[in-house]
Amino acid sequence: MEAVVSNRCPIIGMNIRDGRFRTRYNAAVIAVARNGEKITGKIGDIVLQPGDTLLLEAHSEFVRQQRNSNDFFLVSHVENSTPPRHDRAWVALAILIGMIVVLASGLWSLPSTAIAQQPLVIKPLAEKKVAELPAGPLFWRIENFTALAQAQAAAGPWALVAESAGKVWLFTLGPAGGSSAGGTKVAEFGPIPRVVAPQYLLRINEAGGPPGSITPVHNHPGSEAFFVLAGEQSIRSPHGMMRVVIGRPEAGHGADTPMQVSSSGSTDLHSLVMFVVDATKPFSSPATFP
Repeated sequence: MEAVVSNRCPIIGMNIRDGRFRTRYNAAVIAVARNGEKITGKIGDIVLQPGDTLLLEAHSEFVRQQRNSNDFFLVSHVENSTPPRHDRAWVALAILIGMIVVLASGLWSLPSTAIAQQPLVIKPLAEKKVAELPAGPLFWRIENFTALAQAQAAAGPWALVAESAGKVWLFTLGPAGGSSAGGTKVAEFGPIPRVVAPQYLLRINEAGGPPGSITPVHNHPGSEAFFVLAGEQSIRSPHGMMRVVIGRPEAGHGADTPMQVSSSGSTDLHSLVMFVVDATKPFSSPATFP
């Protein structure tokens, strides 16, 4: 199993042993990654922080029990996972050493198709058109709800409801400091760059892909903002490289900024992307860097 620690987890700031993780969740932590890097040392001594990715040994019911928990941003099965075979570890080690020796000697090289970049997978989750935007500085507020109908009932004129990673999400564009009845606030960030248009499109996309997957260079007629649930997302633009890590959302740049988005962590990317764009123009267009 894999779980991403949320900022509402009750054992944030405690080490895994003192937080009694195994007793609390009936699951054993096998490894911990932070900002795409595995944390070394004794597992029990690791102090948990929001955004930490935990590799767990747990009963299959763990995903169902914790999917809607506020303790984790994301809970999922690890595909093709099997219990470790420690008695065969020496075989794997010997194969790995042999491959390193062969590659280093130049006797064999990877074919170009094996290292070709894969496209980042983009999936629209929700969208709506509005005639105007809220007054004042704009912020995105992200909240979780226990049921889809509950989130839909709480959604205002500049809000979108989506389901992702087994959870119900409400995304609201507006001034800072708000809240929705029945929701649990996950994040609030901004200000979001404004765009002036005769009509506006609000959209939520889901982005995912293995490390190295990437989009073509493109732009949007408005602003884009990023919230990562797993992995790491990088956004290259003329302003430099922006890296977005788990639980730390970032507002992108303004309209028509050329950009290239990639999965830059050591694990598969899963992110939610928020847009405020001119609805009268193409949502995305090919672009080039200056």
